[in-house]
Amino acid sequence: MSGPTRRAGPRTSAHVAQDLAAAQQVLAAREADVRDAASAYEASLDLGREAALDARQRLNEAEVDRDVARRAAEKLEVEHDLAVEGERRAVLAGIIAEADAKIAAYRETVERLLPGMGQAARKIMREWAEAELANEAAERAMQASLKAEGVQSAGRCRLSVEAFRAWPGRPREVVGEPRDFELWTNARGEPPGDEWQAKIKLQADGTGVLQDGGRNVFTHRRRYREENVIPAQPGKGIELLVKKLFVPGVTAADQPGWSPPSNLSPSKVLAHLDELERPLDIAEDRRWAKLETNPVGPAYEIEHQPSPWRRDYRGPFSVGPESPLPV
Repeated sequence: MSGPTRRAGPRTSAHVAQDLAAAQQVLAAREADVRDAASAYEASLDLGREAALDARQRLNEAEVDRDVARRAAEKLEVEHDLAVEGERRAVLAGIIAEADAKIAAYRETVERLLPGMGQAARKIMREWAEAELANEAAERAMQASLKAEGVQSAGRCRLSVEAFRAWPGRPREVVGEPRDFELWTNARGEPPGDEWQAKIKLQADGTGVLQDGGRNVFTHRRRYREENVIPAQPGKGIELLVKKLFVPGVTAADQPGWSPPSNLSPSKVLAHLDELERPLDIAEDRRWAKLETNPVGPAYEIEHQPSPWRRDYRGPFSVGPESPLPV
């Protein structure tokens, strides 16, 4: 009988399972030996005392071997269960450790980058509002100058402060030289298809004739131009950053980061930014202590001997024993 395989270091459940399978096979063989020895012992009883003693000895030895094999298998079962549980706990610990590491990395990144993002966003919004106000002042001054010069209803002079963020698009382009040619058409200027154009024959009087189950005379021609064209791409505007950008604070105790105010305007943006940048001591504890009364544990009944001269209080509007109070 070979024992379980021994390996250096902790044994995995897979390794223990191999040894357990081998031990269970050995146990099955020993149980078969016991059954054979028991049958031989029963048969030996008819052969006399000496034969029965010999058979009984073999049965005892087979039972001992079986019990030893059972104990070895039981120990391996316990070891296998412990190995499986240990591996399950190790996997769970690894998953939790990975989550904790990811959370720590996220926290470090947020605490390192988000404050700077908030400051940058507020700077962008403030400079947009100041540029918008200055641009509108310049527009009004230029319009007033034009009116002084006698120009009425002039278009807008100044581009938007966001004009640099817009994309102007691309114009239509013609590649190579165009090709001009003429086609036969009907009186409405509609040409027949290429297949029919090739079959129209020029007559001496300058007209064209198409012989196709009949005689069709064409008296109109039209000039066409063929060009290899790259189509235009339309320009694309851009929405204001103050409408699109949102940068939150780092923690719940912080001032809000940035979100556009309602009825957006440069002056409201500046006022909103001033409010965001106002110092806020949210950590100051302004709570007040107050008394609270709460039950502790369940109600219980006091052991006592009821008196015939007292009514037993059982709560509001309860009725006690029928014995009257002393007069």
